[in-house]
Amino acid sequence: MKRNYRHLWLSILFMGIATLLAVKLVFAGSAILTWNAPTTYTDGTVMPLSNVGSYTIYSGSTATNMTNKLTLPIIATWPSLAIMTYTVNNLGPGTLYFGVSCTDILGSESGKSNIMSKNIILTPNAPSNLIIPGGVNYV
Repeated sequence: MKRNYRHLWLSILFMGIATLLAVKLVFAGSAILTWNAPTTYTDGTVMPLSNVGSYTIYSGSTATNMTNKLTLPIIATWPSLAIMTYTVNNLGPGTLYFGVSCTDILGSESGKSNIMSKNIILTPNAPSNLIIPGGVNYV
């Protein structure tokens, strides 16, 4: 019987640790990216907005090693196709670098935009439900 209780206690302990790790993920940071749509091809000819097929957001820990990719297909419900804004969520702490590329409707991808960085600082929420037996609750 002791082994069963020990196994149950270890399961609860590990579940508690997993729960704590999951709670830490709630405090993830975000970055709001804004960019202008390209208006020309590299040869200088005009590129209509209707030729934009998708954007790809690149991110990484250095400006030269942006291995994370997020492709955003163009949909008619975007508020503006000329000036794009996208929020990248669930970012961990540290400095992250971002760049954006454009792919036209034929599948040709541009080079990356200028590279920008953001230092993500995670701040936990304030503790809640403080109780002092016999104390007075000030709001």
